[in-house]
Amino acid sequence: LSVAIGPNITWRPPVTAAIAGGGTICAGSGISLPVTLSGNGPFNITYSNGNTTQQLSNITQNPYQLAVMPAASTVYTLVSVTGAGTCAGNTNGLALVQVNPIPQVFNLLENCNLTDETYTLTFSINNGSASNNFTVTGLAGIVTDSVFTSQAYPGAQPYTVVIRDAIGCSTTVSGQPNCLCTSNAGTLANPQNACLPGGSVSAQQSGSATLDQNDALRYL
Repeated sequence: LSVAIGPNITWRPPVTAAIAGGGTICAGSGISLPVTLSGNGPFNITYSNGNTTQQLSNITQNPYQLAVMPAASTVYTLVSVTGAGTCAGNTNGLALVQVNPIPQVFNLLENCNLTDETYTLTFSINNGSASNNFTVTGLAGIVTDSVFTSQAYPGAQPYTVVIRDAIGCSTTVSGQPNCLCTSNAGTLANPQNACLPGGSVSAQQSGSATLDQNDALRYL
């Protein structure tokens, strides 16, 4: 009778991976999906977004936080999992991430009033989770039929405006208006002597004037 010593065998518990979580995010934002693992690690998982798959290796965190940033609403599932010793396991669960669009700003106008050197800001709002249900902060004003009109502000005061929809998705616009009167009558180029009474001179502008379109130049 002969007895041979066999190899060492490590019996490992079953490997499983379950994905959960999900929720609603705004376009351009991310979210973490918890993946709960059992068995001996480190683990390798493969997950799917419905169109493509991606593999992650040497995972030691449990539960593992899977960071995703989808451009559109997506359902995430696990395709496979292996643990230490390449033991394959079972996967289950899914995570739905709903992506809502952020408000979009267009037709933005800085309306200058050079008479009192002020401006008002107007723009239209589109997208968002609920039409005609936007809030605007940063400048005082009103939203009417998705068009914002601000109160009058000093002509050189910068602005940063946040437009937010009903679920909190937002976009920001900033600007530095220049609504100050820049008119300058300039100087006359040919000083002359005139004799009183009844003397007269001819005036010639030196070309140094800065005029707005609605200015009228007069010599007194």
